[in-house]
Amino acid sequence: MFDGIQPKYLTIKQACAYSGLSRTRVYENLYQFMPKKCGARTLISVEALDAWLEALPNAPVRPPSKVGTGGRRDDCSSTS
Repeated sequence: MFDGIQPKYLTIKQACAYSGLSRTRVYENLYQFMPKKCGARTLISVEALDAWLEALPNAPVRPPSKVGTGGRRDDCSSTS
């Protein structure tokens, strides 16, 4: 994304691309990212954004069900 350069701050647009979050979600949580202003540009700390993302709860994941798979193979191997 940055050709080997690791920025300390991201614009809103860059923060969205970096995190995969929508612009709305970034703005909803902006106060948690320690934003800085440079003219009209809002900058978000990469460190704060990373810490916030790490603090999010893990998504509940269940193992795949063997019942009702519709004939699909559970082991994901191809059939020859």
